Amino acid sequence: MPAFKTLLQKSRHFKYLSFPRERFDYIKPEWKLTAALKHYKPSKRIIELAQPVNRGIGKVYSISRGKKSNQTTNYQPSKRIIELAVAPVKPPANIDKRKYPYLIPSKALRAKPTRRILELAAPKEYESFEHLDPWAVPKSALRAKASQRIEMLSKPKRCASVMGHSKLL
Repeated sequence: MPAFKTLLQKSRHFKYLSFPRERFDYIKPEWKLTAALKHYKPSKRIIELAQPVNRGIGKVYSISRGKKSNQTTNYQPSKRIIELAVAPVKPPANIDKRKYPYLIPSKALRAKPTRRILELAAPKEYESFEHLDPWAVPKSALRAKASQRIEMLSKPKRCASVMGHSKLL
């Protein structure tokens, strides 16, 4: 019985958590410069905290010789490690690797498709669309009228030669 009670409590808790939180819009009071602020002198700690933090980006931190082992200081990388460290030279992505990119290989010309590929390549036949004429214009399109905005956009822009100017706009 205690297991059912904990499940019931958990479900209530999840239900409570599923509701969106109420958000109170806190409006900050307008900041005013007081006389005390005009004559305020910050402490050394405040000045220290106000300085930008130098995180040492770009620095190489060195460890003293005493903390390093002799194996790390005298290490010589193997040929394989040096080989792996060199970045691979990649050709530009848009260049085709073949000598004649538009030439169809002779194997591809002699290839015969399997029965399954022919089955998958065949278009689906829909019974409900057989009576439809693909070139027929719907009646609603024949009755449609263009809005003022469409008519305005359909007018060609005035060309410089029409306006009598020799330069293009």
